[in-house]
Amino acid sequence: MMSGQISHHLSPTPAPGLVTLEELGHLVQGREIDTVMVAVPDLRGRLMGKNLDAHHFLTKLPGGPEMCAYILATDVDMNPLDGFELAGWHTGYGDLRVVPDLGTIRRLNYLPGTVLVHGNAVHPDGRPVAVAPREILRSQLRALAVHGLQARVGIESEFVLYKGTEAQLRRSGFRNPTPVSPDNLDYALDRPPALNAFFHDLHNALHEAGAPIEAIKTEGAPGQIEVAWPYGTPPWAHATPTPSTNTPSVTSPHNTASHPRSWPPRRPAPDPASTCTSPCGATTRRPSPCVHARSCPSYSSTPLPG
Repeated sequence: MMSGQISHHLSPTPAPGLVTLEELGHLVQGREIDTVMVAVPDLRGRLMGKNLDAHHFLTKLPGGPEMCAYILATDVDMNPLDGFELAGWHTGYGDLRVVPDLGTIRRLNYLPGTVLVHGNAVHPDGRPVAVAPREILRSQLRALAVHGLQARVGIESEFVLYKGTEAQLRRSGFRNPTPVSPDNLDYALDRPPALNAFFHDLHNALHEAGAPIEAIKTEGAPGQIEVAWPYGTPPWAHATPTPSTNTPSVTSPHNTASHPRSWPPRRPAPDPASTCTSPCGATTRRPSPCVHARSCPSYSSTPLPG
């Protein structure tokens, strides 16, 4: 992370990659977008969700898609677990709804014709799912706001980059993977060309998806990479109202059907110190590299201690 802070003015315009609902309607009409990926972070910050037909998203799903509630009640391998009040055999593994947060629609340059939108998990009656990570964040921000406080965050994502494809690593049982760099390259600028190319692609992909980074560097362990986002009050870090069943609606230019507006009701102006959002919507110090990394044929990650 960079030390200190440089004061400068940032225009209060949406970050690159972010689109409004109206803009999405025009993109769908122009056949530039055909798929809407609606996602909700699970208990580990991973994005879970569905790929929806863009026309269907705009016209037929005013309240968001339904998903099995077990996505917030599994272990890391997606095995259902006992002891969760939200979902289990005692509930019949019912559904929850994922209400799209219309301030998070973003294009994904590595998935042509696709936008990603984060959603809020709610019960069938419209109550927020209390254990959903986004709702936990909101509740903590509301608690801070009561005391006149506001959260500021600095996020780093660290992972290890290995040679080969995910399929190749899986066939080997993920045994003895080969890091992209064999040595300690902490702060090194004389990196291998292939690694420089990966840095360039990752930097551009995050910028174009509306999550511009502060810095990217190699770390001390072989193949270890660190990505840092600017410190500050990100646009998504605001205490927001709990959604109710009586939500205001917005109209898509693609169709006259109405769509309930998700929370927050409008995107807050970016803080002068930051225009970034976490690629996963996570609030941990080390969020998952998320779906952008999975699309890279040479990518695999291993959790780091600490």
